[in-house]
Amino acid sequence: LEVDRVCSAAVVSLVRCAQVRRAEVFLYEEDDATLKRMAVSDLEGLDTPQDAFDPSEDPYRQALALHQPQLGIQRGYGDAVGSVFAAVPLCAPRRTVGLLLIYKEQGASFSVRELEMWSAAASQLAVAVENARLLREAQSALRVREEFMSIASHELKTPLTPLKLGLYSMERRIAAGQPVALASVLKSKRQVDRLAGLVEDLLDASRLELGRLALDSSPLEVGQLVAEVVDHFRHAFERPFTVDVPHDGVWVLGDRDRLEQVLVNLLENAHKYSPAGAPIAVRVGRTGESARIQVQDHGIGIPGADQALVFQRFYRARNVSHRNFGGLGLGLFISHSIVKMHGGALALRSREGEGSTFLLDLPRMPAHEVRRLPRRVLVLDEDSHQEATAERTLRAEG
Repeated sequence: LEVDRVCSAAVVSLVRCAQVRRAEVFLYEEDDATLKRMAVSDLEGLDTPQDAFDPSEDPYRQALALHQPQLGIQRGYGDAVGSVFAAVPLCAPRRTVGLLLIYKEQGASFSVRELEMWSAAASQLAVAVENARLLREAQSALRVREEFMSIASHELKTPLTPLKLGLYSMERRIAAGQPVALASVLKSKRQVDRLAGLVEDLLDASRLELGRLALDSSPLEVGQLVAEVVDHFRHAFERPFTVDVPHDGVWVLGDRDRLEQVLVNLLENAHKYSPAGAPIAVRVGRTGESARIQVQDHGIGIPGADQALVFQRFYRARNVSHRNFGGLGLGLFISHSIVKMHGGALALRSREGEGSTFLLDLPRMPAHEVRRLPRRVLVLDEDSHQEATAERTLRAEG
């Protein structure tokens, strides 16, 4: 049940049953207020009705505004001048979805009874159009759900299989009185961490959909956060990471844990989709009234057609295979949502085969608020006693 087929069947039926010369259906585009011709009764089968439509002209404007049929004189399209047509609004229960145009033979007009009949037919067509659109949306949602269930079951099962085998092996060794290698324990721990991460992504996505993801915001120096996160990646992966952070602090008001989650996701993606040894660059700077974090890689990149969609839930670019690159397709959706909750924006620049650059912008704290922040001193000493003494002295001095 497609919208264009519903409209085509309607105009053909009107011409055959109502003895009118021509019928046309114009529908609002779903993403804007433009009316587009979807069907016309006298086009050849190979032709496609693509004409644009100006709803500001009378009597179309009056029909749409008053939700009542309006009469007009033939506007052309190869017909003799003087033919009368009726512009009948397609009024569904919740909104007006378009216009039905019905043309009489030259010299003939419409009776009140005919206009009432066309209004009733237009209402039925409007409901049919809405039902077709709802069906299409439902089918799309079902496809997304089925694809997600397939990916989720695979991703959740992937760490469980080696985890189960590892635990079974450790159980046998312990039962036999043999030592358990630390490498086996660490391997199992990595699988547990991966499984926990997948479950946490699912929970975050659910919280976002329900509006239950809360932020615990406080003053945060962006450069320090970035340096700490990148340092963790340096120790975890054999890959060159470069960090460029301003000497003077860049302060924002944000949830440290959630912003760290965003940074970790961007860096994990950069690492996952980049060849071994390729560098990843992270920069912190200012742009206008915002603090900007830039994460640049030299990986597989994102196709142009996918770039507007990568922040949607469960979406994965076409050049990413589930076999080679795991994941639920939730990381960028969650990251984008968290940044929006901070009043910021997450965007990207990418060329397929050349890499990607993600730009994270957050509102900067005003300078006068930053000046009022208490001073902080980081004390590090190999001798914990000396460190505690230094801390007491600094606190005593205020």
